Amino acid sequence: MPRLQQQLETLLKLAVQAEYQPGKLATLAGCTPWQLRRKLLRLVGCSTRVFLRRLRIKHAEAKLLSTSFVKEIAPEIYFKHSASLCRWFKKEKGVPITQFLKTTADQ
Repeated sequence: MPRLQQQLETLLKLAVQAEYQPGKLATLAGCTPWQLRRKLLRLVGCSTRVFLRRLRIKHAEAKLLSTSFVKEIAPEIYFKHSASLCRWFKKEKGVPITQFLKTTADQ
């Protein structure tokens, strides 16, 4: 198990360096896109694109705790438009960003 955890941690670090792009991540990981896909399916149970999207949303969530400006955060995690970030955030988390910010502010 420690080896799989180490591989996952390495992929998490490389994903940021690869700007969340599947092809770049595969290159940095030293494998083909198909090999990376199989590895991720084994490690986390999802495809490369889904893995990277979830990771981007997780990073957005962390950044939203320090600032509530979606327009500032979107380019930092390689979303071209803040509307795309809002749409994917709601799809992954089940709540819009505004509601997420309200609930975290109340806590």
